Amino acid sequence: MWVAGAETPGREAIVPPMAVRVLVLTKSLGLGGAERLIVTSLATRNRTDFEYEVAYVLSSENALVGDIDADVPVHDLGSRGNWDLSWLGRLRKLLVEGDFAVVHAHLPYAASFGRLVALTLKPRLRPRLVFTQHWDWSQIPTPVRVLNGLTIGLDAAVFAVSRSTLESMPAPVRKRTEVLVHGVDLEAVRSSRASASGVREELGIGPGRPLVVTVANLRAEKAYDVLLEATSCLVRRGLDLQVIAVGGGPQEETLRQRHRQLGLGESFRFLGSREDAWRIMAAADVFVLASRAEGLPVALMEALALGVPVVATAVGGVPDVIEDGVNGRLVPPDQARRLADAVAGLLGDPGTRQRLGRAGVATSSRFDARLATATIEDRYLAVVRR
Repeated sequence: MWVAGAETPGREAIVPPMAVRVLVLTKSLGLGGAERLIVTSLATRNRTDFEYEVAYVLSSENALVGDIDADVPVHDLGSRGNWDLSWLGRLRKLLVEGDFAVVHAHLPYAASFGRLVALTLKPRLRPRLVFTQHWDWSQIPTPVRVLNGLTIGLDAAVFAVSRSTLESMPAPVRKRTEVLVHGVDLEAVRSSRASASGVREELGIGPGRPLVVTVANLRAEKAYDVLLEATSCLVRRGLDLQVIAVGGGPQEETLRQRHRQLGLGESFRFLGSREDAWRIMAAADVFVLASRAEGLPVALMEALALGVPVVATAVGGVPDVIEDGVNGRLVPPDQARRLADAVAGLLGDPGTRQRLGRAGVATSSRFDARLATATIEDRYLAVVRR
C-alpha cells in the first residue's frame, strides 16, 4: 500500500505487505515420505510473500532437520514418545509468540492434537489450520483416527496426496478435501544421475550383475516379507541378481530373520536409512515397490523422474500414476510370484526397460513440487483472507 514517506517530505514510499507467517507442524522429521515432502515444499517455497517455521513433535525423529534451509527456524517440541504430551504446552507457547497466520499440519497425530492446542488460544491469536492426509484413512491407528475425525472440521483447508487417499476418507471430510500431488524437486532428483556411476563399485556389485532397488521404510505396509519371497523365487530360478533395500524401521529384526531363513545371503541387502537414496536408485536396472498399502509414494515419483523402470503393486495412488506396460509394470499386492515374474521380465528385456524408463520421465513432469507448493500457498492466502 502507499503511505506518506517520513524521510523525504513531499514524497510517498511503498510499504511492502507483511509476509504471511506459516508454521509447518509434523510429528516427525525422520526419513519418511511425508517428511521428505515437507523438506521439498520448503525448498521450493515463495521466499518473498511467506515466512516459514517448522515444529516437530518427536525429538528422536530428526534425521531431516539438517536438510531444511538454514533460514527456516526449526523447533523441537521435545516429545519422547506418543504418550508424552508435554509438547502440547511448548506448541502453545510457540503459537502465542510466533503470531502465525497459518499452521499446516502433516501426519494425523500432530494435526489432531495441534487443533486442540489452537482452540485454547484467544480468537485473535488463533491461526488458520491446514492439513495434508498422506495415508489411507484406515492406516491411521484407531485412537488417532478417532481424534482426527472429531477435530478435522476445524481445518480451513484439507489436502489428500492421491485420489485413493481421498476415497479412503469419511464422506463429510471428502467433500471439503482437495487432491494435490505434493511432488518432488525434479531438478534435484534428476541431477543425482550424474553421481550414480560409482554406486556399483562402492557396493561391490559387478558391472554385469542386475541391480534391483527399493526405497521404503521397514514397516508392515511396505510388504518387505513379500519382496523377500519374490527375491527367493528369482534366486531359485538361477538369476544372479542384487536386491538393495534402502530404509529403516520397526520391522528390521523380523525381516533380517526372515532373510536368514530364506538363505538369501548377499542377493538381498539391507542398507538402512541413507541420505543418498537417489544415487542408489539412479544406478538401478529396476526399481521395485512391494507395498500392500500406500498414499502416493515419494520414492515412486523419484524413480520415474530418474528414468528407472518401475515394478510396483497396484495399491493406493500407484495406479493413478503407473499404467501397466506403458510407464511401468503393475502387479497385485501380496503375490510374491507375480512380483518376481514382473522383475525377471524387465531384467531380461533391456529394450522394454528403456521404453518404460523414457515414459516414466515423461510422466514425472506431473510431479513438479514447485507447482504443488504454489498451489498450497494460494490456499494459504485464500484461508487467511476469509
